[in-house]
Amino acid sequence: MNSRQALKHWQKEGLLSNEKAHELEASLDRLGTHGTSRAIVVFATLGAVLIGLGIVLFVSSNWQRMGAVLRGAVLLGAYASIVAAARETERRGYERIGEALWFLATLSFGANIFFLAQIFNFTLTFWQGPLVWLLGVLAMGFARGRAVYGHAAAPLLLLFLGWLGGGGGWFMDDQLEFLVAGRGLRPLLPLLGVGLVSVAVLLRRVPAWSFVERGFRAWGLVLLAVPLVIATAHKDLGGKMFEADWTTKQIVLVVVASLLVAAALSIGDIRDPAGRIVLAGAGLLSLGLVVTRAGHWLLGGAALPTALAFPLLVATVFALALGTVWTGFRTANRALVNAGMAGLSVLIMIQYFAWSFGLLASSVAFIVGGLVVLGLAFFMERARRRLLARMEAS
Repeated sequence: MNSRQALKHWQKEGLLSNEKAHELEASLDRLGTHGTSRAIVVFATLGAVLIGLGIVLFVSSNWQRMGAVLRGAVLLGAYASIVAAARETERRGYERIGEALWFLATLSFGANIFFLAQIFNFTLTFWQGPLVWLLGVLAMGFARGRAVYGHAAAPLLLLFLGWLGGGGGWFMDDQLEFLVAGRGLRPLLPLLGVGLVSVAVLLRRVPAWSFVERGFRAWGLVLLAVPLVIATAHKDLGGKMFEADWTTKQIVLVVVASLLVAAALSIGDIRDPAGRIVLAGAGLLSLGLVVTRAGHWLLGGAALPTALAFPLLVATVFALALGTVWTGFRTANRALVNAGMAGLSVLIMIQYFAWSFGLLASSVAFIVGGLVVLGLAFFMERARRRLLARMEAS
């Protein structure tokens, strides 16, 4: 029994609360990923990925020379060899290398899905392959209990949702447009991000699925922050980015994401009131951005004049970034502090260049801008270090 299995055992026995178990696991992660341990993890993971790429290239380059039986034997044999190596390595006490090999087995599983489908001429209509791979990743994550599988599951979930219900062949129709088209996921990205964060909050109460929490939270923050920050660059960007075609799939995704946010706010394990306010604000803003009325962006012309809507959007995004930093400080979560500070930095940079764009032809504008940016970087880094130091002290 390793340390994480022991934590789960004590949770089941009622000897540890969920919150204390999460704190202990985070402490173990901090202790186990410094110095040499971190280097071992990096090299082992890189080695596993290179082996996986080598296997895929070998199979691809010799694909035409092999019959169906030989192809299947090579794929299944490679997968079985990786699993056997992972099990034996772990049995000998090399846990970090063993984990890298288990993750390689998961990557090999995903590659085999598409190779075997080609052998038997089974046409994967976009979403089927990612769905089967997603189920395999979740099964491996459930068995291993490691956060890396949560990080891998989130993009597969997005790929499955984006490709679901569209297209008639590989690299045709809307397969390449699942992210950028109005009928795809692009208008829903912030709302989907809040939905992923809500799932992470809800799964805090289920120790067996805690491996999903960190990955879904990280991907959720990225999906939420990146479109919102980009939308603050110009008053017309919001209308172009968030106007949806309102297909049946989009309506279902909006409803499901809204229900997940409501469930997280009502029964989720939110450890601080500030986090509850930030999650509610992010959910309302994301929903308001995607809602349209009479074919117009609700917050960009139909309900509010553009001159008022855009500054309100910038101020709201700025407030959410500040709230993320404050929540991270109050809950001693370094990831939230760093994510919030990064969002604030990019947002301030965008607004600076947007306001001073007319002066960029002048050398004075560049000099002043450089001084402002350097000063901003200095003060924000000092503020970040102070917050982290206060978190460590408390």
